[in-house]
Amino acid sequence: MNKMKRTIAGLSLCGGILALPGCSEKQIDNQQQEAAPAVTNRLDVPPDVVNNLGITYQSATRGRLGVWREVPGELEVPESHRWTLRAPARARILSVVPRWQAVEEGAVLATLASPEVQRTQSAIALAERTLERATNEVAAARERLAESEIHLGEAKAFEQASRKRLDELIALDEEGNPLPARELIEARRNVTEASKARLDAAVARDDLVSRVAQKQLEADQARLAVNEQMNALAVLTGVSAEELGADTPRGPRWRDIEKLTIRAPAAGVVVELTAAQGEIADAGTPVLQVFDTRELRFRGHLPEGDQGSLAAGSPVRLEFPSRRLQPVDTELAAPIPVADAGTRMVHVEAVVPNEDGALAHGMSVMAHVLVERGNSEEVLIPVRCVVFDGLEAIVFKRDASNPNVVIRTPVELGARATDLVEVIAGVLDGDELVADGIHQLKQTGLGKAPEGVHFHADGTWHGDHK
Repeated sequence: MNKMKRTIAGLSLCGGILALPGCSEKQIDNQQQEAAPAVTNRLDVPPDVVNNLGITYQSATRGRLGVWREVPGELEVPESHRWTLRAPARARILSVVPRWQAVEEGAVLATLASPEVQRTQSAIALAERTLERATNEVAAARERLAESEIHLGEAKAFEQASRKRLDELIALDEEGNPLPARELIEARRNVTEASKARLDAAVARDDLVSRVAQKQLEADQARLAVNEQMNALAVLTGVSAEELGADTPRGPRWRDIEKLTIRAPAAGVVVELTAAQGEIADAGTPVLQVFDTRELRFRGHLPEGDQGSLAAGSPVRLEFPSRRLQPVDTELAAPIPVADAGTRMVHVEAVVPNEDGALAHGMSVMAHVLVERGNSEEVLIPVRCVVFDGLEAIVFKRDASNPNVVIRTPVELGARATDLVEVIAGVLDGDELVADGIHQLKQTGLGKAPEGVHFHADGTWHGDHK
């Protein structure tokens, strides 16, 4: 039996002796004096007592006390990291991954069979053939246009030569060299025919210009149709249009697609399945839901009367119900400008890294938000190192010269935060204090000074100074 137990047993034995009949008052007083231990505020706590009571120690520190506000809330996956994946077209589900499976980005989550794939492929093939024909017609029209330009140039040259010849004949006739009227008429007829030929060539050229523009428009429309159908197939398959148009040994890749696939937009976990293998899903029907839990959000709730008490960037410590989870330090995000009209609560957020996946969506959390810091440095001790005996706040301070002894010490407390309290008198920086087991030590009643006396540092006591 350890010394403390012997002391408690001795006190009990003394009480039993007092109850025995036939003992004189003098005998009882002598026995009490022999059994009563010397009064002291120093308690022996050898290793066996430490183990029995589960005693642990915390050190006093010096610093500025932070005033922390407790904010209850929960962890959530942000909306930007949640994906509801839907059937891109009416299709039969051929396969789907199981719920709670972790997936990597780009992994196939479900395969579907849909006639929409074949219809889109046919539309792409038709649009490509139309584009090819329109492109050939544009090329042919451009060749005719080039020939027409040459023909128009020749017609203009012929017209100019005819006019020049007519002008020469008229000049000779005016100079006194009369010409036969037949020759002048023939020259005028040649000019008229040359002008008509030039005009016909210009009209033909203009028609060809319009034809080239028309064929180019048809080619552009066909090209747009190809791109539109390719993009439609890209939406259905989740493969980019560039990849669909890439060449393979069997031709363009889009020709080889037979089934639709739903792929993971990012690494995450499949948290919900709303369709099973063999079901027929309409276009837009939800098939599964994926959450990326590598980054969570703490979302806390405050009464609307506390709006403005917490500022963006304030330090936050998150504590979880499970003791196996270490607290997480982060900082408060910008305040959310929308309150809950039903509960009259305002909401705050903080980013919570979760690369190891130890935290889960929906977990309850208690956040400790730093509201302000003390104006001066004081000795700080954990709140759990203080216990009240009546109105007196006491601690059990470890003796620096004998680690197997603790000293019951009254303390004067200052400001208090969530888990720390200022000590104005009674404890110095670096002192070790009992944390776990403090209530058991207090319940023994040992170390308490009798009324009207006080202890010295060595554990001796005497009456208060008058």
